[in-house]
Amino acid sequence: MKNNIKYIIILVILTFIINQVSAAEVKISPVNQTVIQGDIFNLNVSIDPSGAEIAGWQLNVEFNNSMLSLNNVIEGEFFKQTGAGTLFNKVILNNSDVTSINVYSAILGPYKVSTPGTFMIINFTTIGSQEQTGIYLSNVQIVDQAGNYVPVNVINGSVNINRFSNILPLVRYINGTVLDSVTKAGIIGVNIFTNTSISTTTDASGFYSLAVPDGTYDLTVESGPKYYSNSTTISTTSSAVVMQDIELVKKPTGTITGVVTHN
Repeated sequence: MKNNIKYIIILVILTFIINQVSAAEVKISPVNQTVIQGDIFNLNVSIDPSGAEIAGWQLNVEFNNSMLSLNNVIEGEFFKQTGAGTLFNKVILNNSDVTSINVYSAILGPYKVSTPGTFMIINFTTIGSQEQTGIYLSNVQIVDQAGNYVPVNVINGSVNINRFSNILPLVRYINGTVLDSVTKAGIIGVNIFTNTSISTTTDASGFYSLAVPDGTYDLTVESGPKYYSNSTTISTTSSAVVMQDIELVKKPTGTITGVVTHN
């Protein structure tokens, strides 16, 4: 009697372990993603078979269509790993504020897959305001080559929508001195501006400094009627501080003489 009880306990434990090991994990990937309003991005429905041999599947994906606009549903590489043909079908239903994607897929022929991969790729555009919205998997059914159902562990996902990017642009500095081309003396009060409307004026020594995002800029330097203007192109992608002295050529001057008479 004791031995029978012992064997029953062992059988129950083994059954529990087998069920735990053979449960395939189906999830939204990435599980949590942060995007900006208006972004176009992908979410994957991926699977880890956990040792199971899979030949077909179906599931529903639901999301709030007032937050996310569906662009496309694309078959992943999961069943294509063997090089065999596949059947992939999708039905998209819009019900009020919820869109449901019903998808089923199968590998054609006597094949099966047990390597992790992506069932499908869903392409979205964010249309909602700053908020979090969920992506939900339901009616997930996976079968092996014999048509037996494989236990499934489902992990839903979410998308965080930000109205503006919280990533600050990389700040660079363009520094230098505006000089007289002949005397090499700094010129005070020279206007310097970029093609992006960032501008500054030289100080008493002719020095200037522009704080700009990382990029390439056209600089224009103007100093009233005394000097010709000058322009140059500067890239800030390779250095935090770019030193650029600029010389201005003085316009020629002369003397006008004459006699003013009264008629």
